[in-house]
Amino acid sequence: MDLVAANSLPDPFHGEGPQALADGASRVTWGAVVFTIGCYIWRAARRRGGRDRLGRALIIAGYVLLGVGLDRTLHSVVGIWAVPTDEGTDVLVEAMLNFLGWGVPAAFLVWLGVDLADEEVIMTASFEARRG
Repeated sequence: MDLVAANSLPDPFHGEGPQALADGASRVTWGAVVFTIGCYIWRAARRRGGRDRLGRALIIAGYVLLGVGLDRTLHSVVGIWAVPTDEGTDVLVEAMLNFLGWGVPAAFLVWLGVDLADEEVIMTASFEARRG
């Protein structure tokens, strides 16, 4: 019964309009980040050593920073629907700087952690643009 009562409470992360889209995308992003962190923790069960543990801690910290960067970027980029057309580039520049501010340190931590733990990068993305 407590579970049903908890589900009937208002959602503190639910926004209106474009913010609802950002909230949904943010939840998917955090799900991917948590899943990736879980994979690194699971794979750590078979290895030992201080160097490996330090590397995995840096990888996890990097992915948390990446999740924060993606979350903040998603919430700032939906602001493009709330501004006039001529100010849209300001929103995109702010979103890009926001992501770079969180993403560059995150990438550095993950790179350093992967090197220390002699691991491989699990969370990757690729994009392909097609015309027509």
